Amino acid sequence: MLRKYSFLIVGVILLSCSAVVSFDDESNNSQTEDSCNLETIFWDNHQDPCDEGSVCVPHTIEAGSFFCDQRANGDYYSTCDSDQDCLQGSFCSLDQMGIKVCRPFCLDYNQENNHLTCPDENTFCHSAPNSGSSLEYCTETTRCDPIFTLESINNECGDSSGDTFCYLIQNSQEKETVCAQEGSKESGQTCNYSTDCLKGYFCLWNLENEQAQSGICLKLCRPSKVTHNGCDLLSDHKCVKIEEAEDAGFCIHK
Repeated sequence: MLRKYSFLIVGVILLSCSAVVSFDDESNNSQTEDSCNLETIFWDNHQDPCDEGSVCVPHTIEAGSFFCDQRANGDYYSTCDSDQDCLQGSFCSLDQMGIKVCRPFCLDYNQENNHLTCPDENTFCHSAPNSGSSLEYCTETTRCDPIFTLESINNECGDSSGDTFCYLIQNSQEKETVCAQEGSKESGQTCNYSTDCLKGYFCLWNLENEQAQSGICLKLCRPSKVTHNGCDLLSDHKCVKIEEAEDAGFCIHK
């Protein structure tokens, strides 16, 4: 039996990192159908219960309810002006680069009850590991180096403004790298996403504690190097490897 969900659609807006998406007025949307529910809202549902031209979506005002809303036949991750420009299973929201695109939503609750699959092999459910009942968004991944050391340049994200940086992020099951606008949280401050933190930092969650409400920002380092590994400017710190991450770790006190 599904737990009661309180749906907070979390847009990853990297100027403020994790922010609530602003949605269009839904007063004129079509009525809810009984079979329009949590099981039929995602992008890969091929038996949508709504009439032709509309799809089942979560209500953004009434917690835990769903309704049929009109949607276009565009592409996922394409630019948009409103939710109605987007395909089934997506909303129009700012991506990690600050551009409004049709972003598929995903669910990261636990092993038995989640929906982490995104509609492109180069995308990833960018969700807080213990996000519980919140629907969140898929985001496009980028192969880049998230570790900033005394020797590194880290310009893979290619933003001419110099405001976009590489981050190592995780949900409850995976770790990926993305290019994103820099967050503002400093070392030791609480975070939900790595993109909440300053460049070169990682939001570390205790995944064994299902009750944990947040992680903390820790500086990234390179375990394979003794010097210039990212912890150089932090006295009495050592680099501890992050599991399932290629040559990446975080700095902690010895």
